[in-house]
Order: sequence, then structure tokens, then C-alpha cells
Amino acid sequence: MSTIDKYNKYVERQRRKYNHQRGKHSHLRDSQQTKCYSAEWKYLEMYPDIKECMSKKDAEKFFKRITKSKMWKDNGWPTELVWLKDMGDRRRLNGYAQDGLVRTVSLSPSGCSKYTIIHELTHCMGYWNHDRLFRIWLVKMVSRFFGVKEAKDLKQCFKDEGLKMSKPREPLAYGQWLEKYNRLVNEN
Repeated sequence: MSTIDKYNKYVERQRRKYNHQRGKHSHLRDSQQTKCYSAEWKYLEMYPDIKECMSKKDAEKFFKRITKSKMWKDNGWPTELVWLKDMGDRRRLNGYAQDGLVRTVSLSPSGCSKYTIIHELTHCMGYWNHDRLFRIWLVKMVSRFFGVKEAKDLKQCFKDEGLKMSKPREPLAYGQWLEKYNRLVNEN
């Protein structure tokens, strides 16, 4: 196998490894979900007003504020809000997002908070798993709708849980790769 073929294989592996654009890996296991939720719970302890339960009217108003924003129009999809049956304290979840022609965010009336809405709308942007790009976009959404300080704190909570927040590195250029490759081959 020639070095150019080996380089092309390297580039293909790098792109496959970090190909987390909208929904490309949503069929895979969401391996970072637990850590992501743990970081979010720590974050919500810092900002109790963000996790405070809202009325249906206020939740719908906040939902519309986000979906009418320029940020959403540039990056989001047509999304509608659906209300779940109110189970009170017996509920298993506060909300969930579903894919479709029109994406839906389903919220529980007894667990609906501003943060839940933003979290589920980030899923509706096409980031179905709690991977790196989901977290990056979630921090952008928090920055836009809650504030920069809140976004920095959320980012720090993710980092404290050992979750990466930086954009993935681009593959090395051929010259750089060849230099590293030759160095490794000559060491053996």
C-alpha cells in the first residue's frame, strides 16, 4: 500500500471518527448521556430559577421566543410544542424531542422548565445524541437565551464531568502526516 493510500485511509478514519453532523450518528448508542445529564444537574443546582417549573402559557411563550429567533431560523427546523398528560411527581421525564417532517417537543406540565425547553430544542436542531456537537450547540443556546455567564458555567460543568467541548481537530495535511508517519516507521 502506497503512502498516499495510507494517508487517504487516515483521512477517512478521522472524518468517520468525528462525523457528528446533524443526525449522522443518531442510530448509535448515546454513550455520553449519563455524564451529560450529571453535568446538567450540577449546573441546574447553580441556577434554580432556570429549572423552575413554568406555566403552560409561559412555556409556550418562551418556546415561541426561541423558535422565532434569528438563531433558530438559521440553524433549527420547523418544530411544534406538544403537551404530555400531567403525571405530577410520578412522571419519568420532563420532556422529549421527536424527529419527523415537523419535529416535536413534548413537555410534561409538572416538569416544564426553561432549561428543559432549550435542551429539547437543541435535539430538534438535529443533534439527537448527547455528543460533542450537541453540547456545543446547547452552550450556544444557553448563551443566547440565558446569558454568557450561565453558558460559561454550563461549559465548565461539562468539562468537570470529563466531556469534551472543543471542536474536533481537522486531519493533518499530507506533508505533516508524512513527516509523522516517517518518524514512526523509522522508530521501529
